[in-house]
Amino acid sequence: MSGPLITATTQAVFLGSLSNVIAQAFSAYDSQKLFSFDVIDILRSAILGAITTPPNFLWQNFLEKKFPSKKEIVQEESKKSDLIENEEGRLSKTNTVAKFFLDQTIGCWLNTLAFLLLFGFLKGKGVLEIENEVRGGFWSMVFSSYRFWPLVTLTNLILVPPSQRILVGNLAGLVWGIFVNLVMVG
Repeated sequence: MSGPLITATTQAVFLGSLSNVIAQAFSAYDSQKLFSFDVIDILRSAILGAITTPPNFLWQNFLEKKFPSKKEIVQEESKKSDLIENEEGRLSKTNTVAKFFLDQTIGCWLNTLAFLLLFGFLKGKGVLEIENEVRGGFWSMVFSSYRFWPLVTLTNLILVPPSQRILVGNLAGLVWGIFVNLVMVG
């Protein structure tokens, strides 16, 4: 694994674990019970982050290579309607829309499927039980994610340099992780 991939994975493991701890604290407060760490749930979150971050890192790199954020400026006087000028160059609206669409469809669907499969496996569920949870919860989770991730993704693609997008995604994942932990565990 490369340095940036190790950094991204480490961040995801830490922030995923932290989101689980925060969700546990919220659940304890809400139920007015004494707070105690469920170490197994924290480990599940850490393992999920360790397994799902490398493919996501590679996916984001693939999208950026296939659809670069910045278009090369051939002539300074040329003002194409597809480009938004920026200090670092011009943002390609076409490539940004393509990355956004692919990430919110294929990327979202694969991430949701991976989460449901891994979460079920890590909870010790059988194949049929996991299959039923995927069939029953997949689209519900996808539509829930569409209330949060499109804004994060679009903001990330437009305002954040490619080298910092995984960090921003991981920080947004902290918030998303709290929600998912509260729904899935609580």
